[in-house]
Order: sequence, then C-alpha cells, then structure tokens
Amino acid sequence: MAIDLSDMPAAAAALVGPGGPYEALSLPQNRTPPTPKEQRASRWAVSICSSEVVERNIDGAALRLFRHAPANLGALYQSALDAGEKTFYVHQDERYTFADAWDQAGRVAAGLGALGLAPGDRVGISLRNYPEWIWSFMGITRLGAVAVAMNSWWTAEEMAYGIEDSGLGLLIVDRERLALLPPAPRPFKVVAVRTEGNPTPGVLAWEDFTASQSDPGFAAPVGPQAPATLLYTSGSTAHPKGVLSTHRAVIHALLGWEAAGALAAATADQPPPELPWQLSMILTVPLFHVTGLNVH
Repeated sequence: MAIDLSDMPAAAAALVGPGGPYEALSLPQNRTPPTPKEQRASRWAVSICSSEVVERNIDGAALRLFRHAPANLGALYQSALDAGEKTFYVHQDERYTFADAWDQAGRVAAGLGALGLAPGDRVGISLRNYPEWIWSFMGITRLGAVAVAMNSWWTAEEMAYGIEDSGLGLLIVDRERLALLPPAPRPFKVVAVRTEGNPTPGVLAWEDFTASQSDPGFAAPVGPQAPATLLYTSGSTAHPKGVLSTHRAVIHALLGWEAAGALAAATADQPPPELPWQLSMILTVPLFHVTGLNVH
C-alpha cells in the first residue's frame, strides 16, 4: 500500500523533498534558515538518498521499488564491509566482525561450489542459532542457491518430510539434528556443525567444508527475482507448506524498515543521542523463523 506523505510534518517534507522520496534537499538561497528538525531531516536524507522510490512492472504487477536497491543479497552483504571491523555477531566467548562474516560466507559459497551445488539448488539449514547458521545462509544466497530454513524443533518425521518436499541437495546440521537423520547412504549431502570432533560416516565436517579459500570479490550473477529463501509454515492443520521468497522481496523488506526508521528519526523532537558504544540487540528468536531471519 502506498504511503501518502502529503500530511507529514515539515521535517518529513524536508526528508523527501522535491524529486521523490528520500532525496536530499537543496535549500534555496533566499529562504529562512532551516529549523533544527529540518536540519536533522536533511542529514537523514543524505544518508539514505540512494533509497529513492520508483514504480516498476514486475511480472505484470506495478510495484514500488527502491531505485538503487542492491541487485541481490550478496551485494547487500558486501555493502556491510563499510563497517568491516565493527562487531557483527557475538556467541558466548566468540566475536565476529562484519569482515569475518563476509569471509565465512565466501568460504561457504566456495564449499558449496566444490560439492557441485549451483545457483538455484536448494540447501537446507537445520541447527540452533550458532554463528554457522548465519554464515550458511549468507554463503548459500551469495552463491545464488536457495536457503531452506528448516524448523530446528521438527521431529525426525517432520524433518524427513521437509527434506523430501524441498528437494534439497545438501543439508547443514548440528549434533542434535544429525541424530534425527536416516543412516547413510542418503540422497543428499550432509555437513555437520560442532559435532565435537566425532566423525560420522557419510558426513562432512564444517571445518573441512569451509577449508576452501574465500574469494572476496566473488559475486554470482543473481537477478533480483531469483528465489533466495524457502521457509515453511507451522503445519498446524496439515503438512507445512514451503514458501519461496526472492532476493528483491527480502531486500525491500529491509530497506522499507530502514526508510521507516529514517522518517521516524527525522520527525523526532530530539536528535538521537550519540552513544560511546555500538548499538546491539539480543537475538531471542530462532533464525529459521522469519523474524529471526530478517533480524540477522
């Protein structure tokens, strides 16, 4: 649904300005000095002026899109290298930067390619909120494969259904989920995370899977409409249903939240405080769920 900005206060008007949403204002020479609120709006506009909204015809439907949105999730991840040395994810005593995440994602993409996985192939993730969940998702989608975010609370029967229904060619699991899989030989490859050094026949250890050197410049030719994720419904009344989403859909959800935050900040009575530490959040939901997946 389109948002009518005509009644927004002056700060939001300054934010959107002439020429379309999120365009930085060029103030006329003869106008009165801008108010502090308008100044903040202009600063926010400069920071997200690349988010100008346009209308495009996608598969016969007119959609409002961000003109300069990244073409795919790989490009979105790469843009985070601007904050490369800042902390991205903390798990117990482990701490990873944005640059670390990009490197790990590259290793996953290289590992998938070495095993014969290609853009469009389905790759499952079934583990708790370990850092490897994030590296797996980033690497899968960076390659152009489809990340199948499986419910890690599924029983063995439910897991078997999801594996068959999704048609995945490789599954990344932790120790608990590995115990739910049928014995080898299996019609799909398995990579195991944090199994504490216990080798399992027919299973590739995460350390060996990610041993390939990451190519920092690797960028798969993935279009915005290519499928990126396959998430399952709860299955409360029948078998869970797999729902595909595209690179464009995921990216525009994120940019929509960013734009809403910028508008809120622009119209606030007080500027946001400058903090001496990096803002963070506690991830309290599973990454396989749409809320956790979009948060990360």
